[in-house]
Order: sequence, then structure tokens, then C-alpha cells
Amino acid sequence: SPLFGFFEVNTGGSLTLDNLTLNGGDVGNDTGGALVNEGGMVTLNNVTFSNNHANTGGAIDNESGSLTLIDSTFENNQADYGGAIDNDTGGTLSISGSTFTGNTADLDGGAIHNDGGTLTVTDSIFTSNTASRYGGALDNTGLAVLSGSTFSGNSASWSGGAIRNTNILTLTDSVFSGNSATSSYGSLYLTSSSTTTAHNSCFSGNSATSVGFTGTTMQDFTGNWWGAADGPSGSGPGSGDAVNNRISYASFLTTGCPHP
Repeated sequence: SPLFGFFEVNTGGSLTLDNLTLNGGDVGNDTGGALVNEGGMVTLNNVTFSNNHANTGGAIDNESGSLTLIDSTFENNQADYGGAIDNDTGGTLSISGSTFTGNTADLDGGAIHNDGGTLTVTDSIFTSNTASRYGGALDNTGLAVLSGSTFSGNSASWSGGAIRNTNILTLTDSVFSGNSATSSYGSLYLTSSSTTTAHNSCFSGNSATSVGFTGTTMQDFTGNWWGAADGPSGSGPGSGDAVNNRISYASFLTTGCPHP
């Protein structure tokens, strides 16, 4: 069948889509199976992307410009990088109230590959996304701020079952459960070049060492729930999810996850 995508937004252009389903776009070795933003302003409200394919950004490649997603769904999209979305340097991606399920990256970022861009995620769900190398749900090499979101059942064949971070990542009020990595760091793999903070979040049932940083400084993970009242295991004192010796877990929560 012929290769095709649905939308391409040029520099200075604008596109708003509401209540739409984009299914089955395939651009082969090109980028953005359903949509490419080359520098415009794109707003998507209640849009479903399913079964789209590209080399980079299975559903969307945000090359530059702004992309805003509201109450949207991404399922079963596939790419080498960013099974659902690739957000490049110069791109700003804002996601709220959206769901990412069953997206696949043959390399990095099962749902999202934030490739040097700026990413904000609020009140969203990432479930059963997979990457064959790093970042089952998210591979972040840019600036990412995540709040009020759930990461469950995501997996990576190498490290970072939910997220790999190589730059700057801020987490608040989020839940990480049942994520896995074949090699190491079932929920968060934090490389030596990264800075990560996490507060008032929950980590439970993630495989291997759940959270690990490979640099020499301490990463601020104070005030989180680790799946057990006695705190994290590994370099921690308790029986909850394991952390390595560069994770500062002080003031851990003891009465359960505050996010049902």
C-alpha cells in the first residue's frame, strides 16, 4: 500500500483538530506517521492516534513550534524513536489529560522521545508502552516537567522501564508502578549528565533497582512513597522499591501513596 501521512504544518502555520481519529498513517523511513509540525502552532483536543508508523515519531514529529495535546489518546503507534511522539530541539510539547497505551519504539522512547525539546505533562496516563533500548514510556534528553501522571506496566529491554533521563527532569504527584527493565532501573534510569527531582510521588512494584543515578551527586527524591512504610530498599533502610546510593530518599512517606 502507498505511504501516507495526514497533516504537515509549516513554519508560521496553525492547525486545530477536535474530536477526530487518525488511524493507519505510515510514512516509512520519514518522520511523523500522522502529523509533522515544522514550526507552527498545533492544538489537538480529543484526538485519537492509532496504528501509525514512522522512523521517528510514530504518530507525531514536532520538529519545532508548539504542540498542545488535550484529552487525547495514543495507542499502538510505532517508530524507532518516539513510538507515539518525537519532540525535537526547538519544539514545545504540552500534554494534559491524555493516555498513551501500547506504543512501541524499536530503539528509545516507547511513547515519547523528547529529543532536546521542552515537555510538560499533567494528569496523563502511560501504560504498557515498550522500548527496545531505553525509556519504555519516555526518553528525555531535553527539559521535562511531569505532574499528576501515572506510569504503569511500561518496559525497556535495556534500562529505564518507565523513563530514561539524560538532561533535566522534574516529577511531582505522580505514580510509577509495575514498570520493568531487563538490564537495570525498572522505573527511572538517570544518567550521569542528568539532574532529576521527584516529590510527593509513588514508586512500587518496579523491577530490579527501581531508581538509579549513574553520576556522583545526590538526586533529590525526598518525600516520596516507596511501596512500604519502612522506605526504599537497596541503598535505603526498608523493603520498598530499591534505589541506588545516589538517591536522596529522606522524609519518605510512611502511610501509603497519596494518589489513589
